Amino acid sequence: GTDGLTPELQAAIARAEALLGRPVPITSGWRSPAQQQWLWDHRATNPYPVARPGTSKHEQGLAIDVALWIVSDLVSVAGEAGLCHPLPATDPVHFERC
Repeated sequence: GTDGLTPELQAAIARAEALLGRPVPITSGWRSPAQQQWLWDHRATNPYPVARPGTSKHEQGLAIDVALWIVSDLVSVAGEAGLCHPLPATDPVHFERC
């Protein structure tokens, strides 16, 4: 969900949803330091890169991961919505507020 995300990122997600005409399925939003540490400790089993605890934009409420099936549709409206897709090759599900 959008709990813990900055108001600016929440607004960008809402714009993307309006442009797409459907909800954006968020698989990971804000993360606590403990959640980020767990992901870091188990990064070998994660298909996507994991930021070192204390450096993740998820911990700051500035990033989301979405379901893989919506990535191409979300990319098509990301710029207009105010979202960036900084790591399309290595972390395609990751979006941030521009």
